[in-house]
Amino acid sequence: MIETYDEVLTLWQQCEGIGLSSADSRENIQSYLKCNPGMSFVARTQSLLVGAILAGHDGRRGYIHHLAVHPEWRRQGLGRQLVDRCLQVLKGAGIQKCHLFIFNDNTGGIDFWKSVGWEFRKDISVISRKLEAVIKDTVFNLSSNSQEVLSNQSQAIRKMTVQDWPAVRSIFEEGMATGNATFETKPPSWEEWDAGHLKESRLVATDSERVIGWAAISPVSSRCVYAGVAEVSVYITADKRGRRIGRRLLQALVQESEQSGIWTLQAGIFPENEPSITVHERCGFRMIGRREKLGQMGGRWRDVLLFERRSSVTGIGEAG
Repeated sequence: MIETYDEVLTLWQQCEGIGLSSADSRENIQSYLKCNPGMSFVARTQSLLVGAILAGHDGRRGYIHHLAVHPEWRRQGLGRQLVDRCLQVLKGAGIQKCHLFIFNDNTGGIDFWKSVGWEFRKDISVISRKLEAVIKDTVFNLSSNSQEVLSNQSQAIRKMTVQDWPAVRSIFEEGMATGNATFETKPPSWEEWDAGHLKESRLVATDSERVIGWAAISPVSSRCVYAGVAEVSVYITADKRGRRIGRRLLQALVQESEQSGIWTLQAGIFPENEPSITVHERCGFRMIGRREKLGQMGGRWRDVLLFERRSSVTGIGEAG
């Protein structure tokens, strides 16, 4: 979309109710699109750009900005189509609710959003501040039972390397110990694990350089027709569970997999593993079935729930 920036800016300037500022410079819009790839759209008719919309999310809530339709193309459902497209992509990313900002005197805009099912909130206010200086070089990570002060960049998600294997193996062992993460009873060697997982999508989460979680995908079949289908594995070290790390890892893994051409991700989860079920559902996975008595573990049969996520940006074209 950044290639059409000049045209989009002209359209925004033609539309009443859109408040433009320095935040809408080419550089800032490019940065926004980089952080939210594949979520903003334009509409064209022949050579004329007649519609545009910005959308993105913060991992928790979605946001829509600057919906604009050329005055000569209004009241034909184009605005609704642009909004619906953004909502589909946000939902596919695991986002369950979306917000937007609108000027109080933009009565036409308010009427439009109400007409397409949006609720006008009167119980909240927007409070803003310009970031003219760094206030403090710390952030607070709130969990259910503690408040930890972390350095500004202490936590990160990056590509996995072979040097991470000892930590990855240890975290896998912690998962096995729960009895609800895998049928495996002993960890594989690096060679076995490396051969069984796709090299393009392997991530680790770190906290002050310590590996605290990992995510990877493995092929479900060697047949060419299933080249874009893979199975997900996500593991978090025991003392870091319940802090959204698994969700952030899985969201990053989804993006990595789509860039590698994966169009379907699947996950097999024990019904007892409710935290994992919640994480996958919030990242756009849906349960498509229950495989009863799939295997024995500790002398008893275990069921496995099968979850699936179909990409909305990869593998969506017609077969050629």
